[in-house]
Amino acid sequence: MKTRFTLLVAMIMISGSSVMAQGLLGKIVSGAAKVSETANGANGAATSVGGALGTAEQAVGAVNQLKGLFGGKKKKEAEAAAAAIATAAANAIAAVPVLPAGMKITTVTVTGIDYATLKKFNESIQACGSVTETKMKFNSTSSTIDVTHKESTDNLLKLMSETSKDIFTDKNIEGIEDGKIALKLK
Repeated sequence: MKTRFTLLVAMIMISGSSVMAQGLLGKIVSGAAKVSETANGANGAATSVGGALGTAEQAVGAVNQLKGLFGGKKKKEAEAAAAAIATAAANAIAAVPVLPAGMKITTVTVTGIDYATLKKFNESIQACGSVTETKMKFNSTSSTIDVTHKESTDNLLKLMSETSKDIFTDKNIEGIEDGKIALKLK
């Protein structure tokens, strides 16, 4: 009788541990999803970075709790999950651009442009008063210039029109929206 009672108590404790482990595993998956969402939402960079750090800390804490519930092989799996979550959190944090207050990034996409003209266009964008930095990427089909600036995207386009009259006109504008300008030269 005593043995049966002991076995019954042991089975209840083991099944309770499994339920706890499943709950913690759910927290890990939820934490990984939050890290992914944080990486996708680059707006509000400071908030996103703080959220990613908090989520990563929660996920690592949950994995550490899982380590205590399992032994041997399961513990190694939990450690691997913790490493994967930590890597995802680090990648999410690295992907979020941190800009000084009042600064914006607009991506200017240009199709039908050669490298020499793109370099000249990049220099004319840098001459705009509100521009603090540009990053140029050339491709024979579609090139981009990421412009860090203080003005709105509309005002940036106006400034670019003034400094780049010999490169494009209004008829070359394919699209404009907040943070994006598309130009087609040929």
